[in-house]
Amino acid sequence: MVSRHIPRQHPCIICGFNEPLSEPAAEDLNARGADTHFVVCVDDDPVGTCMLHEDHHPWGFGVLGYSICPDHWGNGYATDAVDCLAQYAFQELRLNKLGADCYATNPASARVLEKVGFQQEGRRRDHAFVNGDYVDLLEYGLLADNWAP
Repeated sequence: MVSRHIPRQHPCIICGFNEPLSEPAAEDLNARGADTHFVVCVDDDPVGTCMLHEDHHPWGFGVLGYSICPDHWGNGYATDAVDCLAQYAFQELRLNKLGADCYATNPASARVLEKVGFQQEGRRRDHAFVNGDYVDLLEYGLLADNWAP
């Protein structure tokens, strides 16, 4: 059996599948270039998800995303998850850069990225339609050389 995980005490981040993948299933996902998805857990209870999408070309770039259940906001779980994904991306996958986006109307999400070391690199005006309004999308980046484990 094959399962992907990042060891972490709090929160634990485990592969977002109900059971370990069989070898053929893992090979199929790899062949299709599937994103890596993780479940964010606290005391074995799921509180959110995070993912890493690798661009499969020589640039060494990946994009990450995360979502924590509102009942668990403010506990540092998103920051820990993003930091774990950065560790995985830079140390295991040897990527050179990570990117992430957040809505300008979500300063808490921007703060998560900034705490891990991401820097704002751009702003796409009226790029997303959220709750009936157009909002700006903030683009963030983190270079492997600027990430501190």
